Amino acid sequence: SDAFECRSGQYYLTPDTRERIDAIKSDADVQIVHLHEEMKGYLEGNGLGELTPDEIIESLVGLYTDYFDRNLVNGADVRSDSREKAAVGILKDKIKAKYPGLGEDALAQATKDILQISAESEYLVKWSTTQMFTQMFKANTLEEYITNSVMDVYLDTQVLLPLICNLYMPDAQYHDV
Repeated sequence: SDAFECRSGQYYLTPDTRERIDAIKSDADVQIVHLHEEMKGYLEGNGLGELTPDEIIESLVGLYTDYFDRNLVNGADVRSDSREKAAVGILKDKIKAKYPGLGEDALAQATKDILQISAESEYLVKWSTTQMFTQMFKANTLEEYITNSVMDVYLDTQVLLPLICNLYMPDAQYHDV
């Protein structure tokens, strides 16, 4: 693999791979800061400054994780609407707890605006998906999801051609040139 190199019997990331990982982390850090700033600006600009971006983002990650879990793992079922309403309700409850005098219309608008900000955040979607797959892996449901799902598999010619050659003449010696 081009991602690792072996030195003295131990494997290390190649400098190129390390650079790519560092660039991905740097990009994620920028996205996190951007999401925090955007959420903080919205909250403070709309008189909801007692809420922190972290509180809201935590609720949103739960909402997204539940959404991905429901749709990817369990399939969207009859209960999905009630689960989504419950997850959105948690966000509303968090706002209402800090601002008990906030009217229903203002509460609904704030929730809608926060959900819109989150929908525009690529980081939040990726993070929530990662959380969901991590939970699936820990709960041994990832294998079940993979084996029970109908999937399209696309093979690159670099994979497909050697496979066809090997199936056609399994005893032949093939050289990758």
